[in-house]
Amino acid sequence: MSESGTDENSKITRRRWSVGDVFVMAPVAAGLVWCLVIGVLIWTTPIRGGGVQFSAEIRSDSTGVSTGTMVIEPVEDRSFSDVSTLGIVPLLIPVLLAGWALWAAWSRRILGLAVATLVFLVFCFITGFSIGGAYTPAGWGLAVATIMAVVTRTIARFDSHP
Repeated sequence: MSESGTDENSKITRRRWSVGDVFVMAPVAAGLVWCLVIGVLIWTTPIRGGGVQFSAEIRSDSTGVSTGTMVIEPVEDRSFSDVSTLGIVPLLIPVLLAGWALWAAWSRRILGLAVATLVFLVFCFITGFSIGGAYTPAGWGLAVATIMAVVTRTIARFDSHP
């Protein structure tokens, strides 16, 4: 095998992994797994909801004085598929963005990783009041991976110059 990682007999180029590559790939891969697990949990966990169904004032027959108010609050368990008007699409978006980030990290495309991370964090912010909070740990993992990619690329450039 030659210095460049190419086997002269098979002409297959093998990738040389550095410690920096592992520090970039690990949080991105963990973020993708997190998105898959959270998506399944959100899809399968019932959502408990309720509201005021009936409100009535109760009066005494003999005096006509109000004695209280009766409020019936039904509690209902529904699935995410019943509540979401877009179906599974909101749960697929973070998985696809994390997949894009993983591809960018694998192919060492820092700009692609940075854009995927930024779009992922914007998604977490926009959907923060519903499902976005569940994906925030993956977003932070992508942000750490992007910073590590920039740092390792910078160190590699300094090491290559005499």
